[in-house]
Amino acid sequence: QAEWDRARDRVGESVRRYRQAIQRAPDRVDAWLGAARLMRERELFEEAAKFAREGMVHRPDPALRQELALALVGQGKLDEAEQQLRAYLKLRPEDKDAGRIVANLLTVRAYAKLADPSSDRESIVRMVEAALAFNPEEARAHLVLGRLARQDRRTKAAIGHFEIAHAKLPLVPEALQGLVESLAAQGYESLLRRDDDAAVAAWLRCVELAPADFDTSEIQGQLQNAWGRCEARGVEALAAGDLKAAAVAFRRCLEIAPDQHWAAWLLATAVHEDPAVDLDELEQLCRKGLAWQERHALGKSQQVLLLARTMMRAGKVEAAKALASSYLSESTVDAKPQVIAALQRLAGS
Repeated sequence: QAEWDRARDRVGESVRRYRQAIQRAPDRVDAWLGAARLMRERELFEEAAKFAREGMVHRPDPALRQELALALVGQGKLDEAEQQLRAYLKLRPEDKDAGRIVANLLTVRAYAKLADPSSDRESIVRMVEAALAFNPEEARAHLVLGRLARQDRRTKAAIGHFEIAHAKLPLVPEALQGLVESLAAQGYESLLRRDDDAAVAAWLRCVELAPADFDTSEIQGQLQNAWGRCEARGVEALAAGDLKAAAVAFRRCLEIAPDQHWAAWLLATAVHEDPAVDLDELEQLCRKGLAWQERHALGKSQQVLLLARTMMRAGKVEAAKALASSYLSESTVDAKPQVIAALQRLAGS
């Protein structure tokens, strides 16, 4: 009858019936347990804990101990709740749900201790390790480990932990904030080691993930400086005939600033002589370079010539001839004679 009243949401009547059942058979676990759960469901945690404790006096059943632990969690008594759940898991080690609860409690306590400068760091680490032992999928444990790694300036480790935490807890701002801050720090550390590639990779991911309230202006400035260094390396390699190194540098420029199409043109000049070049990519690079010249009202004869030649290589003969003819019909005052001659040959071929 108590269960039926509970199902109909008649709380007062259900409690009265549970008490009647308990009076008639004090060792009946289901009566104590039902009453405790009913109170917990209504967030009457003190009453829930009282039913669970009194029931354990008559019959120390593991289910009552678990219910007591959950009621204690509701009251914010995490230390005692953890003790009860640990005791429960000794009797019911196969209960994965209880293990997850214990793991969550441990990480909540560990995270709270991080804010206390007087906390013993070793005890925090032990809590987190215990949490992962109870539940290897406990995401908040990685949040704590990430914070500890940041404090120790172990930036790579911090990024690894925050990556896991953010993947599992995408709506928890602390996980994203920790990851973004760590990526920014890794960028500066890499810059100090003169590792431009690592710095750029970290900063680009930082900018990609940064929330609206995270100031990336300084990082954007660093990326702009890195773009300049990459361009200089590429131009130097191009002049020295090291086309492979030049292409690597210009591709990094495009990674940093995809809309800066001057780098697309520089990349096209570095790769177009390669017999195995991807002609579709090369055509796109040439078109971006051409658009850049037009947008800035600069001479575009070389861009038109390389684009037309690329289209010819790809079998787009008529389109290439039309492009060359169209350019030749425009003013060509700034074009070099040899470029004009090459375009004329293409247009008439």
